[in-house]
Amino acid sequence: ELMTATVESGLLEVDTLQAWRHNPTVYVELIGNAIFTPFSVEYAPAADRWEEEGLVPRDVMRSMGQLGLLGIRYPEEFGGANWDTVASVILAEERGRATYGGFAITVLTQTDTASPHIATGGSAVQKTRYLPGIVSGEIVVAIAITEPGAGSDVAGIRTSAVRAGDAW
Repeated sequence: ELMTATVESGLLEVDTLQAWRHNPTVYVELIGNAIFTPFSVEYAPAADRWEEEGLVPRDVMRSMGQLGLLGIRYPEEFGGANWDTVASVILAEERGRATYGGFAITVLTQTDTASPHIATGGSAVQKTRYLPGIVSGEIVVAIAITEPGAGSDVAGIRTSAVRAGDAW
């Protein structure tokens, strides 16, 4: 009953999760249901079309933000759910289970690839300016990497230092 009630109400409250933290099976099930239900009910019917079009509509990102799915690990002061890394892993697992690669990578880039740089390394001003929009889905983030000789292969980047007098 608890699981059904919390899923139907939308975003799980942190207190609800903490109350079940001692029972990993229930904890993971609560989070999984809260994440899986909106995806399977609201988004799956249109996912084939999104895959063909190569995009996830902005209103879907905003809808996911309203459900709290784009700010799972971010502090409540920025609109996040303040859940833990386990919740983030479950989000990735649930997106992978849906088998819609474009949709999955759009969500995971928003939550776990591009925005953590601002959340963990951004200044207070940057966090205040950008995180609420990222968490709400109003701002869609991306990451772009390119280096001479490596392109977007971060592991392929090679560096060297050459001494030029007293400097490198």
